[in-house]
Amino acid sequence: MSDFSVVVHDKSRRLEWIQTLGSDSLPVRSFAPEWAEIDGFDEAQPVYFLDLDSLTGEQCERLARHLAAKFGLPLVQVRVRLKDQGVPILAHDCTVTVRNPHKWLV
Repeated sequence: MSDFSVVVHDKSRRLEWIQTLGSDSLPVRSFAPEWAEIDGFDEAQPVYFLDLDSLTGEQCERLARHLAAKFGLPLVQVRVRLKDQGVPILAHDCTVTVRNPHKWLV
């Protein structure tokens, strides 16, 4: 289980995550967003990266199938991209939660 999670507040994005992963609380790799180039944006955007290791096999498969259908890509290609590039979650309209903050404070 990841020590970091985000909740997306934008209604359509939130519903998409609930339908795909069964929750609106998404495990992420870090409490701090990173800058990433995202399709549909002219400039890099702050994102959290989904912690795929915290998902079940079933959730990973649902996610891959959802992304393949959404972007019109072959499922095999999506599975490879998930491993190589991860899944960015736009940081705007998100709240991040840190479990076990004592581990991360210096």
